[in-house]
Amino acid sequence: MSDRSLGKRVGKAATVAAVAATVAVAALLALPKGGAVGPAGFGLVAIASGSMEPALPAGALALVVAQETYGVGEVVTYRSAQGALVTHRIVAMEDKDVVAQGDADNVADDPVPLGAVEGKVVAFVPGVGSVALWAKRPYAVLVLVAAAAAFLAFPVLRRKEKAGR
Repeated sequence: MSDRSLGKRVGKAATVAAVAATVAVAALLALPKGGAVGPAGFGLVAIASGSMEPALPAGALALVVAQETYGVGEVVTYRSAQGALVTHRIVAMEDKDVVAQGDADNVADDPVPLGAVEGKVVAFVPGVGSVALWAKRPYAVLVLVAAAAAFLAFPVLRRKEKAGR
């Protein structure tokens, strides 16, 4: 394998790493810090489990939009009594409470106040949420920084290599 061929392969690998790092950082920044929906009335939620499969796969990144009203059959993200964000389908409305259940679950969730519902899932992209969930891990920052450094350093090293010929 020639030096030129090796250089092209390393360059492509560095580009792929940089793009992956950029997507991971963008997805991480897009995830809400407190609730699912921000001040603009929408937000992104990474789907961590398969409780909504096949309708909403684990690893998806869901767009959640606040609504005036919610109804039975809609997939919503709500804040559980324990403080966790949960994305499930509304199966019943009881007074001012919502009962939701994952499509793949056998049992409904505990009722939550209608005010705990943050928004309705209006769209999702499979797989992108996995990147965001991965990027939240402590070691991911090191991997992302190393990938970015390699991407930035590669052109400089290539110029030095060409100048030395």
